[in-house]
Amino acid sequence: DIQIEGTGDDDVLFDGDRRKLNVIRADRADGVVLRNFTVQYSDFNNVYVIETNGFRLDRIVSRWSREYGFLSFSSDNGLYTDLVAHGSGDAGVYPGAGPQGLCQRYGIEIRRVDSYGNTLGYSGTSGDGIWVHDSRFHHNAAGLAMDSVFPNHPGMPQECSKFERNRIYSNNANLFSAQRDAYCKRPVLERDPKVVCPTTLVPVGTGLLIAGGNGNVVRGNQFYDN
Repeated sequence: DIQIEGTGDDDVLFDGDRRKLNVIRADRADGVVLRNFTVQYSDFNNVYVIETNGFRLDRIVSRWSREYGFLSFSSDNGLYTDLVAHGSGDAGVYPGAGPQGLCQRYGIEIRRVDSYGNTLGYSGTSGDGIWVHDSRFHHNAAGLAMDSVFPNHPGMPQECSKFERNRIYSNNANLFSAQRDAYCKRPVLERDPKVVCPTTLVPVGTGLLIAGGNGNVVRGNQFYDN
């Protein structure tokens, strides 16, 4: 097993300086545990877990990633817990190409996540077999999205995820104004990294978008002020 763990005193910071593609990447790192630190300023993903069977992301703050805060891809038996994700140009939380449980099991659990100030609070192309509960997605351009739109993702079409007891609210941030668009055309290193520049298009003001999906369960959530 591999573990990266901070002290809990907010003194462990991983900084990508906007030049590092992935600040932390777990590639086929079965059993990896990442816990108790802050990560920022990636050029792509702050935390990236790929082709890993068994992972835990625990008590981490992700901020100001150019694209994704927390991303897992083609992985199974994972837990996202007690995370904060904000300032991502795409999604704060992205479990893409999820486990193929055929609606018999949920291979990745996401709980007690606070995702705000991103283009999307949550997204997942072919985000299969994900159980998202007791989390908040708010003050993004759009709250949650899952889809079967983008090509070359294993497990198409998207299916069999469950969303329970979440709060999805106030997702109305217009990051697509003419002024923001003009600013975001500057080279990356000439921009303020704390200004979110969207890297994907979303329907602003949407709580939940399913752009092609089967067998999903959405129950007991609170949707308001979108």
